[in-house]
Amino acid sequence: MDNVKNEQIEALKAVIEYNEKLVPAIKEVILELDGEQKEDTFSYLDYILKGVNWVIQVVNGTKSLLEKNDIMIDKDEMNRIIATLNSAVKEKDSAKISHCLKEGILPFCNLLSVDVIKVD
Repeated sequence: MDNVKNEQIEALKAVIEYNEKLVPAIKEVILELDGEQKEDTFSYLDYILKGVNWVIQVVNGTKSLLEKNDIMIDKDEMNRIIATLNSAVKEKDSAKISHCLKEGILPFCNLLSVDVIKVD
């Protein structure tokens, strides 16, 4: 294997491991956004979104390896979801944020799981 492929594999392994923590955190913040928000819901959301941004960066850098695993990420659709999410966060629109997380971010993160990606 060449060095680039090894780096991509290591990056995807890190994302898979990180997603084991990120996905439950996303689900937790969705519950807060849909129900009784806590004092720190939006700061928690900000922390989560930084993690999502990192995952997106890794995906962009490993796209060729993902495609070899038959994982196709629609970049235009993902950009639309992120733009809508960013707008909702600026407006502090909890319902719209929750919707973006449920319908866009969670399915995206679930694509990047040990059950889907075979990196060995």
